[in-house]
Amino acid sequence: MVGLLLVRGLLAVILGIILLSAPAVGGTVLALVIVITVGAWLMVDGLTSIATGISERRHRVTGAGWTILGGVLALLTGLAALVFPLTTAAYGGLLLLWLAAIGLVLRGVAELLDRQLGGWVRLLGLLNVVFGIVLAVVLLSNPGAALLALVWLIAWYGILFGIAGIVGAVVVLRASRRPD
Repeated sequence: MVGLLLVRGLLAVILGIILLSAPAVGGTVLALVIVITVGAWLMVDGLTSIATGISERRHRVTGAGWTILGGVLALLTGLAALVFPLTTAAYGGLLLLWLAAIGLVLRGVAELLDRQLGGWVRLLGLLNVVFGIVLAVVLLSNPGAALLALVWLIAWYGILFGIAGIVGAVVVLRASRRPD
């Protein structure tokens, strides 16, 4: 267990450093790996769903048409991801950032309107609204910069997550070597 935690931490730090040192290349490669993996999975899932729907239809199961339709949609989505991986990655990243911006604003407004929350939580609500609006402005004015910022965020998360994993592995290793 300790070895796996250590390897996981080291890989996260390495990924973070790669993304920071070459964010455009690292981010593109990471996005392509994710898109191709998800695209392939969607195609397999779509084909198995279609086969399941055909089997359901043969056994007169109600709703078999919906199973087939879901399979066709998954298959087409996976095919589109594999045919247009860069476009899928870019739009997927932008969608994620827009959802984050909208979520920040909505959460911030909810925190500001809640009369039971204290001053610090209301301050956090104001910060959420401000950062959500800033993110939306950046997305509208320079989507490429927003995607680059997302890569940097993932890079720093990887480094911090990795360091925490490495420290955790060391702590567990030390604790396991202590006599009881």
